[in-house]
Amino acid sequence: MALIKEKVKNNIIETLERIAGKENVLSDESSLEIYSCDSTNMTENERADAVVFPENTNQVSEIMKYANANKIPVVARAAGTSVCGACLPKFGGIILNLSKMNKITKIDKDNLICEVQAGVIIEDLQKAVEEYDLFYPPDPSNLKVSMLGGSIGLSSGGPHTFKYGSIKFS
Repeated sequence: MALIKEKVKNNIIETLERIAGKENVLSDESSLEIYSCDSTNMTENERADAVVFPENTNQVSEIMKYANANKIPVVARAAGTSVCGACLPKFGGIILNLSKMNKITKIDKDNLICEVQAGVIIEDLQKAVEEYDLFYPPDPSNLKVSMLGGSIGLSSGGPHTFKYGSIKFS
């Protein structure tokens, strides 16, 4: 049973399309089914009412302001490789898919700092820092699709965790 009535759902979709562009919003049943699950294969959760793919932080900010003002649940996700249910829309609402926010904006070798967006694929980051003779150790088993935002959010690591530790918030 959806928590949001059809009329309200249509308003959500129209607002998201206005913010992020019609091409960046999914609301058809098959897409909602696909994006409302992850690698856990848990099926008892609600379906999202819409999936939106923001392309920049301004769009994320506008989406979050709208959702907050209207008390609409938001779940951030990207690749959905998680096996802990972290990106499931337990109460319906909006899935904020950050996969289009996948740019590495700065690598500062002197200060050992990278500025990246949440949707950067970990393998791409590893290859980019290698060009500066640096090493990004986290190596989840799905590093070809795993994205940095989820990796940080879940402190994922892989075998290198034993030697270097896992990624953490600071």
